[in-house]
Amino acid sequence: VHDMIQFAQKKDILYNLKGSGGSSFLAYLLGISRINPIEFDLYFARFLNRGRDDPPDFDIDFDSRKRDEILTYMLETYSQGKTGAAFVCSLKNYRARSALYDTARAFGVPPEEARSLSKKASFFAHPNALKKDIPPPGFKEIWKMASDLTSVYCENSLHVGGIILTPAPADQYLPLEKSTKGYLMSHFDRDAVEDLKLIKLDLLSVRGLAAVSATKKMMKIKNIPPGDKKTYGFLKKVQTIGCFQVESPAMMNLLRRMQPADIHDLTQALALIRPGPTESGMKEALLRSREGKKVVRDPFLTKILPETAGLLLYEEQVMQIAERVAGMLPEDGDLLRRCLKNGNEENHLKARFFNEAGERGYAEGEVKKLWRTMKEFSSYSFNKAHSASYAHIAYEAVYLKAHYPAAYLTEVLNAGGGYYGLGEYVEEAKRLGIKILRPNINRSDFHFKMEDNNIRIGLMSIKGLGLKTAAKIIEERKYEDYLSLEDLLSRVSLSKAELFVLIKAGVFDS
Repeated sequence: VHDMIQFAQKKDILYNLKGSGGSSFLAYLLGISRINPIEFDLYFARFLNRGRDDPPDFDIDFDSRKRDEILTYMLETYSQGKTGAAFVCSLKNYRARSALYDTARAFGVPPEEARSLSKKASFFAHPNALKKDIPPPGFKEIWKMASDLTSVYCENSLHVGGIILTPAPADQYLPLEKSTKGYLMSHFDRDAVEDLKLIKLDLLSVRGLAAVSATKKMMKIKNIPPGDKKTYGFLKKVQTIGCFQVESPAMMNLLRRMQPADIHDLTQALALIRPGPTESGMKEALLRSREGKKVVRDPFLTKILPETAGLLLYEEQVMQIAERVAGMLPEDGDLLRRCLKNGNEENHLKARFFNEAGERGYAEGEVKKLWRTMKEFSSYSFNKAHSASYAHIAYEAVYLKAHYPAAYLTEVLNAGGGYYGLGEYVEEAKRLGIKILRPNINRSDFHFKMEDNNIRIGLMSIKGLGLKTAAKIIEERKYEDYLSLEDLLSRVSLSKAELFVLIKAGVFDS
């Protein structure tokens, strides 16, 4: 992993370690994590303890524009010589559309007709949903047989970003095949790979990181200073549309009430937005406390978790309760946390927790109430390391928007947006006084670009204009601007349809 991170740093590819790996101080020293676990009081036993029967892994997000560079590097570097590397596969079952298409083809229906038939089903529907619909005339038998293919295996495909690393060539451990893209791919999915105790890395692409990275590069920013007042002003006023992890309506409402003042408050906010703290009542208690309202705190929990004044915010705290109340070892506390998270109350762990707590002097009623709270909280809780790593990127995104709004929103648009569609980010730019300049034959590049602190729309935003034509227009004008429509037509070959869409988009108005 360190080798991969060094490659990313060398290539200036922005990355972010998420999950419990951020609890490792060694990961911080190696640059794999950018969060100091001591500063954030992260709990190492959540990442690694003697009770784990699976190797801990690092899940890493990358700038979405450059993630493929990382995948290619890892596959080429570690599939050579004594070691091995391959993609994890996804085992896909039939959906309604694929079931209809394959069944129709098995009946000898031509491909185009089979494809047309498959489009009569909803895009994400399962095959059994077809039983509720009336089949088109002449396709009753095909429709019926396709509807029986629910939970039936359909095909292997590349996992979105899972790579397996083996200590010897991969074919000594796994059945392999070439994917349609030509990548080496295992026949085993992620669960089987984990059962084999092989190293699996999830290398994912995130558009939010692309916007942050591109803006920093455009504005020549190496490091973003911590604790910036303007940034926290934006967070308090909830001017966060376009900012990674903090732009959803629910998150904006939470920030409005919470009024975060530092990175630790932002870390709490990213944990509080999860259903666990909401359903257990912890979220409302913390918000009321921050708003200066009276909060009735549980004296029992306050004594056990003084760090958060008795509030359960992070899943690691379930382990800490198991240790502090029942004297459990970290590995047992982690097993208890996992069982509660999966809704599986293992009798021996529950009995042990109650017995040990009783022997240490806790009343049965207190322990029962505590167990209920832990159970409600565990179902949908966040680990603190995950919250801290996301808070770091969220802070950088808000900082860039606060100080370089035109540049940042340009790159949000180029990244394809985030929580909302592109139209919302266009409107956000207008709200901030940034002009959206229409496409221009002599000024527009492929994508959106910043122009005099405004945003110029790129040629690739014009529906119906081909990539090759856009490239020709940009390449030809390197020598001289286009002087007229006739000048353009004498230098670039355009189809009639492409000429009309350019005229409709107003590229010649200047």
